[in-house]
Amino acid sequence: MGRNEFKLNIAGFSRSLELKIKEQECKIPSLLLVSRACIENCIWTSEDTEITKTVDKKKDGFIHPWVIKSLKLFLKTPEGQEVFGLFLNEGDSIVLDNEKVFTATCRGDFYDIHALHFIEMSDMKGGALASTITQFHQRCPRKIEAYKWHAERSVRTFWIVSNKERIKNSPKDFYLKVIIKVYIRNYIEAAKEEKWDEERVIAQMCHSMGHEFFIHAWKKAIPAMKAWCNNDLDSCFDIFQRDTGYKGKHDHAAYAQDISDEGLRKMKSFQESLRGLIGDKLYRSVVTDHDKKYKALKNVVIPKGSQINTEY
Repeated sequence: MGRNEFKLNIAGFSRSLELKIKEQECKIPSLLLVSRACIENCIWTSEDTEITKTVDKKKDGFIHPWVIKSLKLFLKTPEGQEVFGLFLNEGDSIVLDNEKVFTATCRGDFYDIHALHFIEMSDMKGGALASTITQFHQRCPRKIEAYKWHAERSVRTFWIVSNKERIKNSPKDFYLKVIIKVYIRNYIEAAKEEKWDEERVIAQMCHSMGHEFFIHAWKKAIPAMKAWCNNDLDSCFDIFQRDTGYKGKHDHAAYAQDISDEGLRKMKSFQESLRGLIGDKLYRSVVTDHDKKYKALKNVVIPKGSQINTEY
């Protein structure tokens, strides 16, 4: 009999029955590093151990040199290695511009369970330099050509809220995804306006990566993923639905007011690691520019609901 063929025997009656079963591999590319301008031949996934992504520059490629250099700098910090390591398998390496910049020494807690997408975008209205989004997602076969599915098949928040029991009954059909986007054109414009040299741009972009991971992702996506992995789906949903404020205002206010939680403690630790890599003078310039955006939030009242469920 074939793989999906079953034999039925009832009171001397024998009949073969063929069932067509749609097979679906329940694995995901836990880590995607990609330029939105070039998704067909320049995706790094957690399947691709020690693969360098060099592409035709006419296609803009993966990734802009500033992003490559900033990501290399970020991955020199213990905090950067920790966050990327969550989504890698033991022995997986991230190779950028022919340089192996980080190799995971153990299986990450979220490998093949949840996903991190780090994406270079062109620009965003309003001048934002980076952004963070947390989504629920449906699973699909783990193939590089399935990128479009992973990029677009997110489950809308209102559906999650009204279908908690369905997710609880079939958790293997879903996963959480955190998307970090960097808007390169906005950095180019900021560099022109502020007269930043390349060293300053790279330091600022690296600090922005820490901002997105530790002020935002580590206060929502990461604790929600931890709760999911502990089969505590009620806590996962509560964290997922936490009000972060318009464009992350409540989280920015928590940073400005130095309200301690795991994410902000990691942000402070990351900042000290970055200081050690780039020196005091450049560090002070970067953090001063970053913090002045949030000075007006030092005295605002943060809703109580947005201060809970920031860690797990």
